[in-house]
Amino acid sequence: MILFYNSYGKIFTSDILSLSTIVSLVFLFLLIFIPLFIAYSTEDFWQRLKICQEQPYVKLNKKFFISTLEENSDVYSSKFYTSSNEINSQLLSLADNENDYLLKGVTIGISNIDENGDSFNDKIEIKISFIPTTTLKNIKMMFFFDYYLIKKARFYTESMMYLDIDTPNGENRLILNGELKLKQKSPIAQMSLPRVIKDDYLFGIDRESPYDMLALYNKYSSKNITTKFEGDIFLSRYNVENNGNGNNKVDITLNVYIPKSQDVLYYASVAETIKEAWIQYIYLFIPIYFLIHFILGFILRNRVFPCSVQSDIEGDVQDIY
Repeated sequence: MILFYNSYGKIFTSDILSLSTIVSLVFLFLLIFIPLFIAYSTEDFWQRLKICQEQPYVKLNKKFFISTLEENSDVYSSKFYTSSNEINSQLLSLADNENDYLLKGVTIGISNIDENGDSFNDKIEIKISFIPTTTLKNIKMMFFFDYYLIKKARFYTESMMYLDIDTPNGENRLILNGELKLKQKSPIAQMSLPRVIKDDYLFGIDRESPYDMLALYNKYSSKNITTKFEGDIFLSRYNVENNGNGNNKVDITLNVYIPKSQDVLYYASVAETIKEAWIQYIYLFIPIYFLIHFILGFILRNRVFPCSVQSDIEGDVQDIY
């Protein structure tokens, strides 16, 4: 059995059951497992929990819900409007007249802004206007987005932005600037193909609660992957004569910025983990290989254990004891 080569063309051999062979196998075992032990003991060798930074692809999918609370001489009433014609029709069917539930004069404009031409929206601008019947005291808005991550986690989900804004003084001009941030309760597993994480958000309509937006938001918030709008809100009030339409029109501008880089927690695939683990292993293997090569060569050259040596140059075999 060949035990060792040296730089002078000498080959050290021994019988399989000899002491030299056993010692050489022990050194081989140490060569393989010492780098593995050192790498594993650092706690980063087989680390599947990863954090990556990436910009999501986000697009408003034109599904929205608006709810207002209005006040007239200490009498409060609620109005609703959704992007669903079916739901709007249901609201009208529940009312004695169309002014009981349905918010009137709603217009919505959406602009997708890509500032650097990379096909990822950097900002979504939403402009809303409507005409309340009386003084606006509170407005709730819910918008849904198509939300994609394609770099590491690779998933698509329908995300939500929920806003609950009080207007105690009847403010009718609202400007909101903020980011749509990803929220995770736990990491998700990396997959080779994108997954779809989507649920049907069901809600009931009745005379007591035509649309329970808070219940829908709480259901959404219980999920692992969600989004949340974080930013500043500016409230002001138009004078009627400056509004130019003779009504107490409400104008809302939402500037929703998409983070260019955000942390995403995920469990890396086995292939990706191995790809990073072997680099740590080989960095430790190389110096330990030269160390063991030197020690084993010293032992065999100095005849610490019996073996045979053969020269590639002369072709003779010499027993060393």
